[in-house]
Amino acid sequence: MKTIKKLFVSFIVFAIVGIAVTAILQDRIFFSVFVGLQVGIFAGLMTFLYLKWKSRAVVSKIDTAFDNIVDFLQNEVSLRFGKNKIEKDYQQDLEGKLSVLTERYGYDIKYESVKGKHRVDFIINGNIGIEMKVHRGGNRVNKELYNQISNYAPYCNKLIGLVVNETNNDTEILRMQIKDELKGQHAINANDYEIIVLDVKKRSY
Repeated sequence: MKTIKKLFVSFIVFAIVGIAVTAILQDRIFFSVFVGLQVGIFAGLMTFLYLKWKSRAVVSKIDTAFDNIVDFLQNEVSLRFGKNKIEKDYQQDLEGKLSVLTERYGYDIKYESVKGKHRVDFIINGNIGIEMKVHRGGNRVNKELYNQISNYAPYCNKLIGLVVNETNNDTEILRMQIKDELKGQHAINANDYEIIVLDVKKRSY
């Protein structure tokens, strides 16, 4: 819709400019209107094609960053269980590990970034959010992620729910349970969010 509005505005602007210029040069109103409209149509079309190309380039860049972040979290990040650890402790552990993404790709990472009325745990490049939750049993995490992903969707192109699993529950089963519940929300497309469960099972010493 925004692209269509920009196309319409550019058409009007370039048409007026075309009419004015040709009127001055040719001193013929009919001729200037005819040529001006053609100039407007051509300029509007070129603007539309440029905006479409630019939009695809931006989307492609976001998709690439999202894939890189998901791959990094799934394959390179591990968090250690702590008997007295709270969610914020795990967030701080993750903050240190995310610095690798800055070194590797130059990503801009902000901790506890404010978006609208909400505070997202991490925002990467201004458009990809990471929300962390600690699972200690029950379905509290499922409900909280459902609400937060729905609330954050208007402010982020992509979202990642990162669940720290302190229980002996199977990580993949837990992940699918959360994803199944998220199917009920309509704020963000299923292709634009991911759920990752990191296992930090309690150990007996």
